[in-house]
Amino acid sequence: MLLTYLDLATSHLTIETVITLRDFADPTTKRASALSAAKWPAMTIADYDDGLMISVPSTSVDMSAVPVDLCAVLAFAQVQNATLIRFDSAGPEVGELQTYDW
Repeated sequence: MLLTYLDLATSHLTIETVITLRDFADPTTKRASALSAAKWPAMTIADYDDGLMISVPSTSVDMSAVPVDLCAVLAFAQVQNATLIRFDSAGPEVGELQTYDW
């Protein structure tokens, strides 16, 4: 199976969302279990020193519990037919998405 990924700057997410995703990626944190109970869609999240890799959920899942900034990026990724997103501190910024200073 061939997967396509979208390469983006971490600045397309708020620092709060990045912290939440990193907590989600680490099952030893107390917040990880709370986030699972928060009805987030099933996503694979991997944390690395300069960013994150996350899978893009299908368009049919409930995204109401997901932060607005992440929802916008996921919707953009779905339009691009990406199955993964690589957020990197040195990644490219895309004009169609909002950026955040942090």
